[in-house]
Amino acid sequence: MVTTLDHIKSLSRCLRNNKSLTGLHIHGSDIGDAGMHILHHSLCNHPGIVSLDVGDCKLGDMSIDVLYSLMLPANNKPGITELTLSDNPRISALGWAQFAMCLANCSSLKWLFLDYNTLGDYGASCVLVGMAASQSVEILDMEGCGLTEHSGQAILHLVQNHLGSLSKMNLSNNRIRKSTIAAIMKHINENNLQNMDTTGSFISDDMLSFNSSLVS
Repeated sequence: MVTTLDHIKSLSRCLRNNKSLTGLHIHGSDIGDAGMHILHHSLCNHPGIVSLDVGDCKLGDMSIDVLYSLMLPANNKPGITELTLSDNPRISALGWAQFAMCLANCSSLKWLFLDYNTLGDYGASCVLVGMAASQSVEILDMEGCGLTEHSGQAILHLVQNHLGSLSKMNLSNNRIRKSTIAAIMKHINENNLQNMDTTGSFISDDMLSFNSSLVS
């Protein structure tokens, strides 16, 4: 756990000297926007980090600017392929709109975990537009994000017309009709069959066990 400014500075120095790391997972650390700015230079210049977990790190809108430069490939450096932003309620509607603009230009991101953020219908709509543009996201977690049937219909439109690579989605603990969720699942499953993928989709609480299997 990274809990103090000195810890963040030490981590930043370590990242500057490290060339082999492929993932940085500091979930639940007290980073904040100031901490993300300290880590910014080290992360942007690291040659191999493609998996970043900054869930529950008390991030706000200022951290979106840092993520912007991390998510996009540049100077022979790969972009982020796995991003966990779970439970960062300080990110506002404006922050999610800016994040979606970055997502629209990001062709490398495959796994995106946004669960338990205060996205609401507006933030979710922004993210969906970004996904429709990028077409790269395979796994999307929006559990407990304050979504309503409005978002459900927007997601249904996405999977009907701009599904792209999406194969797994978590929409549990939102106020979306079961019939809408069933229709979304149907389209995702049909896409999986067309792509000869037998793993199927999930829009339930299976994400926890799925993440556990990744750790294993």
